[in-house]
Amino acid sequence: MYMSRSIVTTTSFDYVELGSCNILASNVSLFCGPSRTRLGAAGSGSACGLERLATGVLIAAYTLIDGQGARAGSTPHAYAGWLFLLTSIPIIALAMKTLRKDFRSLLAGHWKMGVPFGVLSAFAYWVIVWAMSVAPMALVAAARETSILFAAVVSWGVLGEKLRPLRWAGVVVTVVGLLLAKF
Repeated sequence: MYMSRSIVTTTSFDYVELGSCNILASNVSLFCGPSRTRLGAAGSGSACGLERLATGVLIAAYTLIDGQGARAGSTPHAYAGWLFLLTSIPIIALAMKTLRKDFRSLLAGHWKMGVPFGVLSAFAYWVIVWAMSVAPMALVAAARETSILFAAVVSWGVLGEKLRPLRWAGVVVTVVGLLLAKF
């Protein structure tokens, strides 16, 4: 966050940056814990592995890239549109190559659910890109990353997962960070 100060804001350290750092820290702590396998059994390894750190770095990178792309292009709408188009081509090609015969049957069996969710996902991304063109990127990034709260609530309330004290602490720190960014 601090390394990108010249990109994110031209003002001195403020509550938005403090809130963003707080939310970033809570996102790390929210999902720290024993690693899990696909079957849900506790795995070995460190509590916060290199994969989690790499995920955080990539999130920060694409957030800065999206913010700069939205501001540098002719319009944020053009940036989002070109990004949708240029990423959809390799994704579809990879799915067709990987799934081969199953591609058509999977598409036929799931398009009714896939299309609305795809449209909603594209709309949510477009809103973020547009917001980054009109508001401070740190504030938008902080608000964007609070989606982890919804993931925690769904995993706890719907899937019945246990939220250990460290994860509850992450939820609290995220909320405090968002409040600091707001005020």
